[in-house]
Amino acid sequence: MEQRHLVPHAQFRPPRHRRLLAAIRAFGGMVKAATKEWLVRETLDRDLTEDLLVDALLSVIERVLLDEPQ
Repeated sequence: MEQRHLVPHAQFRPPRHRRLLAAIRAFGGMVKAATKEWLVRETLDRDLTEDLLVDALLSVIERVLLDEPQ
């Protein structure tokens, strides 16, 4: 899924849009690490991995949407 389609109905001004894309790219690193913990190290199960990533992504999006530059 392309990053620009994750929040299709939100209206972003360019600086916020750039921050959101940067935050989602950074989140991709967390996805990679969490997936490795689940599938390789077996320290997380599927449900916990999903919950962790969903909560983290929502937090990232909320932070970008609420963090309006002055």
